[in-house]
Parts: sequence; structure tokens; C-alpha cells
Amino acid sequence: MRKSLEKRTFSWGRSTQHHIISRTVGGPDVPENIYEWPEDKHYAYHKLFRNYLPFVVIQRIKGWMTKEGNLNIKKMGKKRLEYWERVFDGQKPSDVIRFIEENFLPVEKKFLKGELK
Repeated sequence: MRKSLEKRTFSWGRSTQHHIISRTVGGPDVPENIYEWPEDKHYAYHKLFRNYLPFVVIQRIKGWMTKEGNLNIKKMGKKRLEYWERVFDGQKPSDVIRFIEENFLPVEKKFLKGELK
């Protein structure tokens, strides 16, 4: 049985390796494809975005945004908002998109060109 989110959050300080390009889609286990994240944030990230490529994550975030650039809570749902808060500590969607564009998207581009090994 899968542990609940509440039970998994007691591991403050433990970090896990997030594969920017998931191993399920062929992402390699190399330092450039690894992002160290506290375990609870890593879990919540995957609840929000599963194993999506960074480009898809950005599109998903844009789909949750209002015209003013805020999160549309009705579109997103209460549970996803809780995961968002856990992962991004209340950051604005535009800041999260910028983070993904700067840190994860270049890795995806290299992967798609066959340059990430």
C-alpha cells in the first residue's frame, strides 16, 4: 500500500534524485539529468506532473493560469493546489515556468537531440 502524503512528509532533510527526463521514457541516470529535491517536494511534484517532459509541465501550468497570471483554483482543484504549495512554496506560476525553462528545458532539448548520455 502506498504511503499517504502526510506520512511521507516526516522525512524533512532527506533528499531524492528527481530525473528531469524520467527513466520511464528513457532518461539517463547522469548528473545533468538529476535534480536533488527534498523527498516530500519530489513526491508532490510527481502528483502534479507525473513523469511529463518539462515542455508538457509548462503547458500544464499555463492551463491552470488565469489571464492575470495567477493560479485558477477551480481549474486546478484543491488537492493540486496543496501539492503546488508543497513543491513551489507559493511561487507565482510565471516564476515556476521560468525556473523550468532555465533548469529543466535545456536538459529536455539535449535529450530530444540525442545529446544527453
